[in-house]
Amino acid sequence: MIDPLLILAGTALLYFGGERLIDDASEVARGLGMTPLVVGLTVVAFATSSPELAASLAAALAGTPEVAFGNVVGSNIANLGLILGATALVSPLVAKARFLHRELPFLLAASVGAVAIVLDGRIGRFDAALLLGAMALYLWWMLREPPAEIEEIEEDLVLWFSRTDWRLRRAERDVGEELLGYEEELLTSLFEDGDEVLLSDLR
Repeated sequence: MIDPLLILAGTALLYFGGERLIDDASEVARGLGMTPLVVGLTVVAFATSSPELAASLAAALAGTPEVAFGNVVGSNIANLGLILGATALVSPLVAKARFLHRELPFLLAASVGAVAIVLDGRIGRFDAALLLGAMALYLWWMLREPPAEIEEIEEDLVLWFSRTDWRLRRAERDVGEELLGYEEELLTSLFEDGDEVLLSDLR
């Protein structure tokens, strides 16, 4: 029997862990002189994408590439539709000129490139090398941005708190993922073809 309390507990831990993760990211941005957008596109993006990466790698190693691909596609649909839409309902989002001129073209290029790669029905190692190379090039280009003007802060103190809090946030996210992963196994067992249903696709 599916326990709704586990789903609620896992969701709550993910929410509060993500909320505190944003606080840490802000401190990192101040400490490194980076803009919040750059930190969001790097530190926060990689941290929040780690569960999808782990799930897709596990599916690929288990010989179920359909699950791995479905997880990636489902997560992106959820990010653009569910998460972006829900966030805009809570507080309207403002796209600044920098985003429209720099990040948006990369987003469109990545989407078109991904579609072009899967047109033959297969993503091979050469395709993987292209994707990873494009990602590395984008990160290098983005991090070339000049440091933002920041106030003088106690770097050692901020660094210590950031490291400690980061571990706590990651622990919260890991526990939340474990709880939701347990519920995912229960849910998929209710369907004849469990490969087509992933709770992580709804996050």
